[in-house]
Amino acid sequence: MNDINKLISDLKRYHAQHPFSAQQNLAVSKPARRQLHRFLNNKTNPEFFWLVTDVEEESCQVVPGSLDGIMAGPTDLVMPKSVLGQYIFLSPDLACSIPASQLGIGFAALDNASFQRALESLEQYRVATKEK
Repeated sequence: MNDINKLISDLKRYHAQHPFSAQQNLAVSKPARRQLHRFLNNKTNPEFFWLVTDVEEESCQVVPGSLDGIMAGPTDLVMPKSVLGQYIFLSPDLACSIPASQLGIGFAALDNASFQRALESLEQYRVATKEK
C-alpha cells in the first residue's frame, strides 16, 4: 500500500510541476471554438473526439482526432504531451462540417496557442493538398 501511496504522491507532484495547457475535466454541451467534444453516442471508441474550429448557426466546423497518439498517420497533426498529458492527433484530411446536435459532451478546451498552431497546420494541409 505504501508503494501505491508513493506513486500517487509522485504523480501529483509531477502534475503540479508540469501543468497541461488545455483545460480539462469539462462537461459542456454547447460547442465553442477550441473545445474537444466526444462523438455522440460512441461508447465503443471513446478515444475519438472532434476539435471544434468554428461554430455557425446550427453546425460546426470540426476536425476529428484521437487520444491514442501512437495511431497517428503521416498526414495527421500530433499535439505534444504538454497539451493534454498524452500525445493526441488530429486528422486534417477528415475536417468537415457537422450539425451541432451531433456533438457529444465537450471534455476539454485547447489553450489559445495550441489552437492557433492547429489552425495553422490545417491551413498548411489544405494548401498543400490543393496544389496537387
